[in-house]
Amino acid sequence: MTKWLIGLAGLVSLGACASFVPQEPTSRFEAYAEADNRMTEEGRMRITAFLEDSGSSSALVLYKGKIAYQYGDIHEKHLIHSMRKAILGTMYGALVEEGAVSLDEHVGVLDLDEPGNPLTEQESAATVRELLQSRSGIYLPSAAESEGMTASKPDRGAHLPGEAYYYNNWSFNALGTLYEERAGESIYAAFEEQLAGPLGMTSWRGRIGEMRLGEGGDDPDVFPARLKRADGFYLYEPEKSRHPAYHFRLSAHDLALFGQMLAQDGVWDGERLVSADWIDEMTDCASVTLPDIGGGMRLCYGMMWTVTDRVGRTIAFSHTGLGTHMLSVHPGAELVIVHRAPTEDPEFERKNPPSRLIGLVFGAFE
Repeated sequence: MTKWLIGLAGLVSLGACASFVPQEPTSRFEAYAEADNRMTEEGRMRITAFLEDSGSSSALVLYKGKIAYQYGDIHEKHLIHSMRKAILGTMYGALVEEGAVSLDEHVGVLDLDEPGNPLTEQESAATVRELLQSRSGIYLPSAAESEGMTASKPDRGAHLPGEAYYYNNWSFNALGTLYEERAGESIYAAFEEQLAGPLGMTSWRGRIGEMRLGEGGDDPDVFPARLKRADGFYLYEPEKSRHPAYHFRLSAHDLALFGQMLAQDGVWDGERLVSADWIDEMTDCASVTLPDIGGGMRLCYGMMWTVTDRVGRTIAFSHTGLGTHMLSVHPGAELVIVHRAPTEDPEFERKNPPSRLIGLVFGAFE
């Protein structure tokens, strides 16, 4: 049986951003006074009942940048699982803007081949854009790939690059390798410099570890205790791929900071952190995944973000992690919604999709 083999030489503090001083875990947001809160008491009670039934650990709703609802310990850190992709997708904007990466570069010239399993000529024709859109047509084994992802993966060579959408961890992980090569620093150092520091994330400490999956390690169903304090870690599965997954552990509060900055068109405290053009591009519909979700809306995948649009106009973008963690940004409605759950607890069982929380939040406003 495959088990965890931990290859961690201690947790390392990045110290990457000289101006970044971790804040005490207090809120960077103001909260609405009861008399000014547009969320009704009845609506908030329905949300609380949903969260209690779901076994949620925390939730946060921002309206116009202020706390309209919160639940649980919003400073408790959890793995964000697949939401890592939305963070990296956002950070790619700076590389593209600087000219360090072109969206039209072909994979074949990027040195992303797997040892002993080189990319085919067809796969090599995929572009960085298609990696970001998860339309690369490269269907290779990858780190942090669930059984469901493996089972639904098309056969190798089944589609040309750009021809079909498949939620593809090989593409996402290879983008991490490419990012670090072109940026000249780790994903975590760049995250600290570009986002955690400027946003004043209160729970981020820059403690980064490493883990390797292989024979003779810990139980794969139990998260290693030695990584409990890590803010991020690389997960290597060398028998599958040379490209590691890049995991983050963040709090609901700090995810809300990230979401609110994006809701404000990439600006925070008067400083532009993310290009407005890049936000538009990465949240544009590249692949329709659900053509009708009601109200004339459809669900799409953009560039490492799930997108809700109506008649070709993006009205919201989000990402989930392990089917229960969620960051959902609704710029037009001036709403940011965060949901967290204790997914590192082996006793936790997923019950309700976090998308239901979005409807409850909108329904709670008078």
